[in-house]
Amino acid sequence: MGNKRRKNFGGDKQKKASKQASERAEDEEEGVEDATVCNEENNNDEVKPYALFITYCGLPFNGIQIQNGSGSKVITIESIIYDALSELNLFKSKILKEIKLQRACRTDRGVSAIRNVISFRLSIPEIKSNTTVSESYNILESLRMKMNEQINKHPKMTKYQDYIQVTQIQRIPGMFKLHHYCHHRRYLYILPHSTLDLESKNILLKSNNIFNLNTIEEKMNKLNELFSKYEGTHFFHNFTIDVNPGAETAVRQIKSMKIIENNDDHFVIEIVGRSFMLHQIRIMIGTCVSMIRGLCPADMIETAFKPNIHVDLPLIMPEGLFLDICDFPNYNRNIVKPPFEALSLKEDKIELVEKFKNDFLIPKIVQLMKEQNIALKWLVDLHCSKGSYFKPVEYNKPNNNNNQKKTTKTVETATTISIDNKEEK
Repeated sequence: MGNKRRKNFGGDKQKKASKQASERAEDEEEGVEDATVCNEENNNDEVKPYALFITYCGLPFNGIQIQNGSGSKVITIESIIYDALSELNLFKSKILKEIKLQRACRTDRGVSAIRNVISFRLSIPEIKSNTTVSESYNILESLRMKMNEQINKHPKMTKYQDYIQVTQIQRIPGMFKLHHYCHHRRYLYILPHSTLDLESKNILLKSNNIFNLNTIEEKMNKLNELFSKYEGTHFFHNFTIDVNPGAETAVRQIKSMKIIENNDDHFVIEIVGRSFMLHQIRIMIGTCVSMIRGLCPADMIETAFKPNIHVDLPLIMPEGLFLDICDFPNYNRNIVKPPFEALSLKEDKIELVEKFKNDFLIPKIVQLMKEQNIALKWLVDLHCSKGSYFKPVEYNKPNNNNNQKKTTKTVETATTISIDNKEEK
């Protein structure tokens, strides 16, 4: 019914994962001296780096990251934008390495974003060294509208008009690394009340009300109590994939996690931190829902934090998750200097993206979950697979000559979303 992902702590897959984790760690740590990051490049170079603030509904797409170059058949947010910018002749090269594609935050399949930032080296000959700030702004605004028109003309966007929007364009320093300076991320998750229905007559969804919760308010308060356990700095190796227990890359800090809205049929959960690992937020929420339903011990979160423990935990459906804010506080307050500006949305753009969030994205997520019974499908998968989870084992680091492997399974909903006349499950 649902897809299974496996965590592998050995062999080639671990080597590949270790390399990726190492690259991510280097990306977080590496960077030029803050004092020199804004040093101006050669003004005669007509190809310069620009940051694009983007807003998108990611439900029908395979994540943000472009896959295997522009010729890939995998439809992602970056691949659509790349094709649109190519049509506008904004690149001097078609090689991704040369156009220096970057992203502040990576989002997975089905995950959306209200404020994300990507960057390219673009050729905009209308902007010269003597172009004033106001003239540059007008040129970039005109170009932004052309970008959005071209995105909507993309053959894969026929059914998804305005699902991807460029909301602002601005120059950034050549040595600026989006991921390195993005120190604040705020995610929101739409959690249907039905995931906490403990009295279902469906025999497959039999729950154990270990906390004696009866009203939705009691369940909300209990969820907030469980969410608060994530706050602070902990080992999150059991809340991602392909990371060894106790690894330094698994240490993350959650600044806050709580329910900020209780609507008629869903909660809105806020998660704030500096950085998150692959699937981390979804596994955190999936574990708490499992605890409310009595599928695991009440101390499962504390157990999962232990650096020598490996335990399989469930992954909740992706459709409810979206990136709300990514911010660059240190760069904006302490580093940026002319001719560059703070990397943040203008007031009129904030109104634009908030309208997209409240009038389009959240209603779209709620509607899709209802129409496709996404929460129900995930709950059935969760209950049918509960024997695969919540069994902590002590992890001993394998020796070089020991090919010891540990596996984990995570549940994905069997969601069907149509794109390019194909079905994704």
